[in-house]
Amino acid sequence: MQTNQAIVGSMIKSFPASFFQSVIVAAVLFLAIHGPNIALAEDEVWVRVHHSGAELRDLAIESELENYGSFHWGRVSVAEYQSLRGQGLSVTATENPFVLTLGGERFDPLDAQALSSKFQTYQADPDGDFHLVQFNGPIRSQWLSDIRASGIVPVQYIHPFTYVVWADDSGLIAGRNVGSVRWVGDFLPEFRVNPDQRVWLDDEEPVILVASNHADSDRLVQRLQERGTEIIEVSPYTANLKLIKALAPGPRFLELGQVPGVYTVQRAMRMRTRGEMSNQAIVNNHGDAPNFTIVPGYADWLSDTGFDGSGVIVSIMDSGVRATHVDLVDRMLPCTPSASPTTCASPSSAHGTHVAGAVAGTGATGAQIGGFLRGQGVAPGANLISQVPPGLNQWWGQACSGIDPSEGEFCLTPNGMLRLFKEAATNGAVLANNSWGSPGFHYGYDIITQQVDVLVRNSDPDSPTPVPVLPLWSIQNGSGDRPNGSQCDPASLGSPEEAKNVFAIGASRLQNSNGSQVGGSQIFSVGQNSAHGPACDGRTNPDIVAPGWLTDSTSSASNTAHAFNGGTSMASPVVSGASAIFVQYFREAFDGVTPSPAMVKAAFTAVAINMQGQLNANGGTITETPSRFQGWGRLDLDAVVNPTQQVLYFDQEHVFTETGQSWSIPVVADDGDEPMRLMLMWTDAHGHGLAGTTPAWVNLLDLSVDSASGTYLGNQIGSDGFSTTGGVPDDRNNMEGIFLRPDQHGGQTLIVNVAAAQVVADALNPWNADPENPTQDFALVCYNCVISEGGFELALNPFEASICIPDDDSVSILADVSVEAPAGYTGTVDLSADGLPAGVTSSFDPASVEGAGQSEWTLTVDAAAEAGSSSLLVIGDDGDEIQQQPFALTLLSLPDAPLLIAPGDGDTDVGLQPELLWDSLAGVDDYRLQVATDVGFADLVVDTMFGSTSFNFEEKLMDGSTYFWRVLGQDQCGDGQWSEVFQFQTRFEPQAVVSPAALQAEIITSQSASLSLTIANSGSGQLDWEIANVVCGDGEAIHWLSVEPASGSSTVGDMDEVTVTIDAADLPPGAYAGGLCITTNVFEGAPVSVEVTVDVLDLPPAVVEIEVSALEFGSVPTNLSPSRNFEIRNVAVGIAADLSIDTIAVIAGGSVFEVVGHDCPSSLPAGQVCTVEVRFAPDSARAYSGVLRITTDGESRNIVLSGIGVEPDPIIFRDGFEDGR
Repeated sequence: MQTNQAIVGSMIKSFPASFFQSVIVAAVLFLAIHGPNIALAEDEVWVRVHHSGAELRDLAIESELENYGSFHWGRVSVAEYQSLRGQGLSVTATENPFVLTLGGERFDPLDAQALSSKFQTYQADPDGDFHLVQFNGPIRSQWLSDIRASGIVPVQYIHPFTYVVWADDSGLIAGRNVGSVRWVGDFLPEFRVNPDQRVWLDDEEPVILVASNHADSDRLVQRLQERGTEIIEVSPYTANLKLIKALAPGPRFLELGQVPGVYTVQRAMRMRTRGEMSNQAIVNNHGDAPNFTIVPGYADWLSDTGFDGSGVIVSIMDSGVRATHVDLVDRMLPCTPSASPTTCASPSSAHGTHVAGAVAGTGATGAQIGGFLRGQGVAPGANLISQVPPGLNQWWGQACSGIDPSEGEFCLTPNGMLRLFKEAATNGAVLANNSWGSPGFHYGYDIITQQVDVLVRNSDPDSPTPVPVLPLWSIQNGSGDRPNGSQCDPASLGSPEEAKNVFAIGASRLQNSNGSQVGGSQIFSVGQNSAHGPACDGRTNPDIVAPGWLTDSTSSASNTAHAFNGGTSMASPVVSGASAIFVQYFREAFDGVTPSPAMVKAAFTAVAINMQGQLNANGGTITETPSRFQGWGRLDLDAVVNPTQQVLYFDQEHVFTETGQSWSIPVVADDGDEPMRLMLMWTDAHGHGLAGTTPAWVNLLDLSVDSASGTYLGNQIGSDGFSTTGGVPDDRNNMEGIFLRPDQHGGQTLIVNVAAAQVVADALNPWNADPENPTQDFALVCYNCVISEGGFELALNPFEASICIPDDDSVSILADVSVEAPAGYTGTVDLSADGLPAGVTSSFDPASVEGAGQSEWTLTVDAAAEAGSSSLLVIGDDGDEIQQQPFALTLLSLPDAPLLIAPGDGDTDVGLQPELLWDSLAGVDDYRLQVATDVGFADLVVDTMFGSTSFNFEEKLMDGSTYFWRVLGQDQCGDGQWSEVFQFQTRFEPQAVVSPAALQAEIITSQSASLSLTIANSGSGQLDWEIANVVCGDGEAIHWLSVEPASGSSTVGDMDEVTVTIDAADLPPGAYAGGLCITTNVFEGAPVSVEVTVDVLDLPPAVVEIEVSALEFGSVPTNLSPSRNFEIRNVAVGIAADLSIDTIAVIAGGSVFEVVGHDCPSSLPAGQVCTVEVRFAPDSARAYSGVLRITTDGESRNIVLSGIGVEPDPIIFRDGFEDGR
């Protein structure tokens, strides 16, 4: 409770009876580049001049500068710059405002040598990739529309004057010809992978990739996988980008950045989690110097104030809360899941329980220490929900292994932050306490940080209306400056507290470990544990500090336990509780309206206790406000909800839509003897998310106050803690303060101005941003302020006009100027106009208006005027007060001749339905196109008027023919000049005729067959063709098909024959379908598909035929052994199986029957014959029988053998005696 008391002062609630209607006025706009004291170029310097056109005309250099209405921008000589400064004009100068910071390097993109020396060459995908477009100066919304019309999609703003875009080659060609474009180049891999993230050691690093929604998803995934990446999950993000959770080899991160369509590659980081005395400290319930002794009594302060956070829901995004603790049980609400896996969880955790108690503990246990109630939070009436940031349920790389949830450790998944805050929003939370983040290394504005900036504006992209949730984030326990070799040295911040739109909280000192108060003014010093800023790109961080070392709060040890803890983790819940009280306070004051996140931050930082002269975390002295040590100072809740003077709140009521616009209001001090304190805060469009030192700011606003003592600019704070005149506007922070002493404001009417220094992105629609229609709102709080009712206002009707410059003479338009004033106003308002371009004059009738009244304003344009847009100012001055109203004047001339792009002049071999492209012209909505077959355009093929810068022929042109074309632009002033005439010749178009359209065959398995296919050319040009054994659209080759030849060329009327071979060697019987794909050089001709169907049949079986069924040898003398032959035939016809001959053997009949030979192979082909020879050799005179067995294809056949052995005839010797010799 002591913390709570220190942040509450004594003040009387007082609100304005009505809000002043905000009006657009021309701004004193500024975007500082390097500041006023720079080394100037030898001959010229770029300047922003924050003064009127009239003052510039007096110096005769207005025509040299670009008129943005409330400022002029351009390049002047050093002598002219010095003259401007000598005249007392507010001028910001730089030698080169176009220097980019990307990939850890600074360079002018037009310096080709610097680019080639710093970065590797890169080949973008011509079909689409990320690129960079830098414009010629402060970006106008029309310039973004112009590149969009060229086919370029703006994706993300990069300071200065640059957009990351998505485009293909044709879009880039057209974009380079847009007049406002300075440079177009590649978005290099080194830009996508921060130097500190390029080399990791592990082969399985957890990776968060952001990729384009416009890229071919399958091709993107394939390219990532080829580089060793395992894709785990792809989830949606913004309209242009998606998130990819992956594992990737650490040494190859830069290779992943070379994949077209990848926006950034970042290693997932291990995250970690970062009573009454603290309450009393923040409501200033302490004694006087030198001891500043804090006393009990926070409950009394709550009662007197009348606010305790009732009706406000705060999400405790931590490691879990002991929801049954006596001091918390009545404050906890159920968290209803709306995502899968859900973040709604409440495991009992010491860290989360301590945090929850600091926000909304009730102190119901009644325990005390040193007289202070323990367990009482800053907002004991607020409700809490418990959420646990989504970690891991699966392996995700070495860096995310060994997580100890009990120690508050986890690795945040790519869409984890989105799910976390969406469930906070759907459960009604408007504040989210986050006492966790990345420990150790400091990477800058990374993708997780970018997500937080998106979520502040709208945490539920599915809701029909935005659902903002303000994250209050403890900065890292960095212990002051901690150089570690990072680009961000010496800062010790982590991720994501560098986000622009979070409430970043550092720790101040409070208690010792025994519960006693630290000595004296140390309660106004930064805690030794607290980190130091700035952000890696130089923005101020933290925003504020609060008691965090040490604090007493609830403990998870039991349902009644309490404990002391120290760290920045303990500081943010103090601010969360204070913010809950302010939300209740604001709702009651403004009919239930919840303050925006920007308003909450503005309200507290405007009246924070300045800690200049006290100690930073390293023991050094804090010397400035705001600073990288204390931000805007220490929390003072009492000054916020108990103001002693009236407070004006302007909460996102006005929206800027263009650079150069402004808003202003006259105010006066409610108490002339007290200071006035103003704070401007805007929820900026999300930054780049690339990490490193690349500037993350996008839309820039400037706060200024015009007073009798001079003009005060935001964040120009002197050593006494009050604003000083002079200096330059803040060029990077989205929070600006002006603090005026009584002698500075003098009790007089002040003009508070908010200027749109740079509005280049759609801040109001982060999920579906439209850069062509930029938007930026703001919150402004003014303590000790009331609206000055004695003044007047100006109104214009109309407030814009477009005029055609006449060829000669002049032309005039009229506008009504109304001087509006309350009853009794008697001042005389002198009217004048400023910012008139050359060739334009104006007059007022009457030139002065007494009291409330009207004047007629005449604008006259003569032939000397030049086309362009100007922001004019109508100025009213009654001697005490100056009011301004902007008037947008567009001078139009007959359009220039468009620049023809494609086909180029003299191009040949152009397709028969070509796309004609030409450059867009500013201010031109319609174009007239003529296409003819003759240069005199007598024989017109096309003569049409339409609103695009491209044209596609619906019907084909004649092939081999010459055509002429030209274009003119038309605006409200009439037809412009014709472009030069281009001619092109259409290609001689071949035509492929494939016959037959399909092939069909029957084939026996294991066999092959050849078919014939013809490709004929029936067109007018040479036909080049290739044929592949694939089905068109499928890259897998069909192995059983082959072609010969595989490519060829055919002259007109010729044809080629292709032999198609079907090989069924490995195909089992069945039906098969495949195809051939023929690609040709026919313009825009689809591949020709030839269907191939094959029926593979079983091989017919062998058919055996044996010539005999029996062999009879008859009577054979025993001294003889005759043989007989017979044939075995495979009589299958055609293609058939071989006959398997397994056995030819005598199985009965003894040894007298014998197979003495055969020529039969083991496999007898169809139609083949073999011969078997069997011998009979009887050994005695008797009858013999036997069996010859022949086994074929597993089937046996028996041939009966028979024969009779007989005695041989006797032998007769003829010696010649018998015949008488």
